[in-house]
Amino acid sequence: TYLNSASTPKEGIKAEIVWVTSVEDMESASLKGKVVFAEMSARKLYKTAMKNGAIGILTYDNPGYLQPEKNTTSIQFRSLPSPSDSDFWGIALSYEAKEKLVAQLKTGATEVLVKIETKRYPSEELTIVADIKGSELPNERLMYSAHVQEPGANDNATGVGTQLEMAKTAAKLFGENKIAFKRTMTFLWGDEIVSTNRYIQEDPERAKGIKWGISLDMVGENTTITGGTFLIEKMPDPSAIWTRGNDKHSEWGGDVLKLEDMKPHYLNDFITSTFKKQGEFANWVVETNPFEGGSDHTPFLQADIPGLLLWHFTDQFYHTDNDRIDKVSQETMKNVGTAALVSGLTLVNSSTAFALEQISLLEQKAIDRLQTEFQLSVNAIKNGNAIENEKAILEAWEDWYVKAISTTSDVVSKSNGDIKNAIKESLSRVSLKSQELIKKLKTSSKN
Repeated sequence: TYLNSASTPKEGIKAEIVWVTSVEDMESASLKGKVVFAEMSARKLYKTAMKNGAIGILTYDNPGYLQPEKNTTSIQFRSLPSPSDSDFWGIALSYEAKEKLVAQLKTGATEVLVKIETKRYPSEELTIVADIKGSELPNERLMYSAHVQEPGANDNATGVGTQLEMAKTAAKLFGENKIAFKRTMTFLWGDEIVSTNRYIQEDPERAKGIKWGISLDMVGENTTITGGTFLIEKMPDPSAIWTRGNDKHSEWGGDVLKLEDMKPHYLNDFITSTFKKQGEFANWVVETNPFEGGSDHTPFLQADIPGLLLWHFTDQFYHTDNDRIDKVSQETMKNVGTAALVSGLTLVNSSTAFALEQISLLEQKAIDRLQTEFQLSVNAIKNGNAIENEKAILEAWEDWYVKAISTTSDVVSKSNGDIKNAIKESLSRVSLKSQELIKKLKTSSKN
């Protein structure tokens, strides 16, 4: 049953089904007192169906990555807009149910008996926030968020549970004086995007102190069952503009960004590096994807707070009633929780040594990326791409890393000569490498 559906009378409603293939079909169809069936998103048809007198909809639109012909009984969650005084309702079908209905409709006029009992009421947004207060810089904080409102085991009981275990472990380390907390570590559980956004927006002074945000969403997948892999969704970098080489979007997909959307910061490479170490230790696959949005990392980025997403995709049971605990891996949750907490403990205690390490790491990552993009550009020019376009890609990566390296100064509150000198020298080497490769690119394009 679609969320926000109205109840039917207790005895149910029997009505004829009208099979439509487009919204335009409904404009001329006689729908009063009938039920509309369509293989498309309800967002495209429910308004027209209601306007023309339909009492409800039956829909099927499971995407291909759910492998519906294999997972024939999976039903994906669907919702109508927030309830009003309407008696309208919707029912989403599995592939199996859809096939049975289509076969029946092909034989002629078909009726359906619908019995729905729902409860619609104003909801209360509930959020839990737990802090381990920093001893030196309590107003600066790392913030983890995991959303609670989705009903699946992987999406998002794994995020909620992993974050809870992280919080318990961090509290134990704190309570036993086994590790310092220079800055505050915050754990938030609430409605996806809404609660994280509220936490940021409702106290501007507190928000100024949020230095890093990490979202845990679908972090416990048993990928031998669900498919896909563990992913770190990066803050916007040029791979979200030019997605090529080893960079790949998930099936969730993302809009092509612009240069003004970029968010250069050391968080991308620091988190990826930390998780890769855990991957090597545990023989666990860790990949990244360009920014796509749609989860709890977006409120951080919209508030100009460095933030990224820990997740899995593709998942053939995503947002379906088959997202059950048998699809969850305890080992994956352990790996994600370990790497995420180690990352957080490092960040809240970061100082000059951390900044210098990140400058060195980012410089190497910048040079590796420029070299990779250079080779991709050489091949692209051979295939007819304009030299100016390829030069722009190299310059965008240079600019991103130059700015990302510069952000390392944010781990110290006062001007630090060692960090300033290290940044200056690193930026010089990165820029020289970029100029060298652009020069080679121009030469190769003439040959």
